[in-house]
Amino acid sequence: MTLEGKAAGIRDRILDRVRSGLYAPGCRMPNDRDLSRDLCVSRATLGKALRQLQQEGILTRRVGCGTFVTGSAGERVSGTRLQTIGLVSRMANTPWAMQALEGMHEALDALHCDIVWKTSNGDPDTKKGLVQSLAKREADAFVVFTAYPYYSSEGAAFYEELSRRVPVILTDSVLYANVTCVTPDAIDAGRLAAECLLEKAPSNGTFWVLRSEFMNSSFHERVLGYVDRLRAAGVGQVLELTCGPGSEDQRATQIAGFLDQHGLPDGMFLLKDDWPKLLQAALKGRRKRLQDLNVCCSDNWSNAPSIYGVPYVELPFVDTGREIARRLLRMKMEPALPPLSIRLKPRLIREPALDRA
Repeated sequence: MTLEGKAAGIRDRILDRVRSGLYAPGCRMPNDRDLSRDLCVSRATLGKALRQLQQEGILTRRVGCGTFVTGSAGERVSGTRLQTIGLVSRMANTPWAMQALEGMHEALDALHCDIVWKTSNGDPDTKKGLVQSLAKREADAFVVFTAYPYYSSEGAAFYEELSRRVPVILTDSVLYANVTCVTPDAIDAGRLAAECLLEKAPSNGTFWVLRSEFMNSSFHERVLGYVDRLRAAGVGQVLELTCGPGSEDQRATQIAGFLDQHGLPDGMFLLKDDWPKLLQAALKGRRKRLQDLNVCCSDNWSNAPSIYGVPYVELPFVDTGREIARRLLRMKMEPALPPLSIRLKPRLIREPALDRA
C-alpha cells in the first residue's frame, strides 16, 4: 500500500474518534509519538494523515502547544456522535444487567455519553411505552435487555421500525427481523456444561438438567445446547426436571423426590446457581455428599458454586456491555451497517475460587 493509501486509512481512524467524541472539539490530541504507537503507524504516515485533517478543518496545530480538535469539527461530525442512550430492562438489580451496564460505562467513559436507564415489570407493553417515552426525550440510540421479541411478533416489528431511525440493540438470544442482537452465547454455555459432566461420566449414563418453572429464552437455549451436546455424545437418557415455586426447604424436598424416583444421576446441570445448597440438603440421609456427585452450574452470581466447589459456566456479561457500546458507536457512525447477531463465548470454570469481595 502506498503512503497516501496508508495515510487515508489513518485519517479515517482518527476521524472516527472525533465522531465518537473520544477526541472532542477543543481537546488536545496525543503527541505524535504516542499517537503513532497507538495506531501502529510510522511518524511519516501519521503526519500526512494529520495534515489532511488540518486541510479539512478538523484539526489545528498550535506551535509549541500541540494539535487540537477544532471547534468547527463538532459541527461537521455532530450528527454521528452518541449523546444519549436509552436503556430499558426488566429490573435494575439483576447481576446480568449490572455487569452489562458496567461494561457499557467502561467503553463509553471517555465519550461523555449519557445513559438513561428505565426499568419495567417485564410486561411487553410497559417496555414498549418506556422506549417510546425515551424516544421523545431525544435518545439517539437504544439498548433493550429483553426477551420481548421471543414472545411477540408485534414486538419484533416495533423494534425493527425503530432501528430504521436510530441504532437499536437487543440482548435477546435470537436475531429477529432486522435488529442487531448482542448476547452471551447461551447455547454454547449449555454445551460447555455437558462437556464438563461428560469428562467424569459414561456416555451411556443418565443425565439431568434441573430447572425452575419460569425460564426466559437464555435459559431455554442453555438447555438446548446441553441436550444437543449429550445427544451428540450418544447419551440415551436426559431428564429435564422442574422445581416449582416454594421456599428453600420445599424445593429441597422436591429434589429429594426426584432422587427417590430416578436415583442418583451420572451428571446434573443446575440452571440456578444457588441450588447446590438445596441439593446438599436433599442428600441428607443418603450417605452421599454434594462433592460425590457430578454437577455443573449455569453461573456463579450467588457464589454458591464457589462455596461448594461446583464447576460452573461463566457468561461474559461485562464483555457483552462493552460490545454493545462499541457496536452502538459504529452503528451511529455507519447507519448502513447490516444487522448482526453477535454471540460472546462463555467459559467453563472447573475449579471455582470463592469471591470474597
